[in-house]
Amino acid sequence: MLKHVAIPAVTTAAFIFFAQLVQGGALNIHVTVAPPQNLSEQQTHKPAVIVPLNCDSNVAAVEEFDLRLLAATLVGEARYEGDMGMEAVAQTVMNRLHFVGDGARIRDIVLAPRQYSAWNEDSGQRDHLMALVEDATSDPMWTAAYDIAQHVARGCHSPFLPANTFHFYNPDIASPVWADDASHSIRVGNHLFLIGVPISRANVLGMRV
Repeated sequence: MLKHVAIPAVTTAAFIFFAQLVQGGALNIHVTVAPPQNLSEQQTHKPAVIVPLNCDSNVAAVEEFDLRLLAATLVGEARYEGDMGMEAVAQTVMNRLHFVGDGARIRDIVLAPRQYSAWNEDSGQRDHLMALVEDATSDPMWTAAYDIAQHVARGCHSPFLPANTFHFYNPDIASPVWADDASHSIRVGNHLFLIGVPISRANVLGMRV
């Protein structure tokens, strides 16, 4: 029976430890990091403090346009989720990018049709996010999002989500059918990150097959 464990406050190291137990099958649970109480934009707007761990010198150079698209995606998908919530979303993007391979770029992942909902035509956010890519001075969350995007895209971070974590959603407002295919889940703030949901290259790139 799959158990759900709520963790009200943990250090990054402790969270990574629990995530690794879940990934290895040692714990058959949902791991949750509860969002801070009364979280506001002012509270979450602070420069991201990320120690550059495990920097991967083999990571290909990331174009500035792609970094800015990733940062805009973090603003759109995880504005109120804090640094860890934004980093978790960024990890799903990079997991998808590595899965697709073959010269794919971040733009191919985040702008793929119906994959990251903030970029959907009917989301109400797309125009604002694209404006951020051009000029980010209009959004107070940009500094933190861009810092996180750089660290994750360039491999200067210690991933706490398994490499087969491609999907996430807010269970308070959605119940996607593909969530049932996950082997485990890790909750970060308001988002549930699903481990092991089967995907295909066509699916990741939003292709109709």
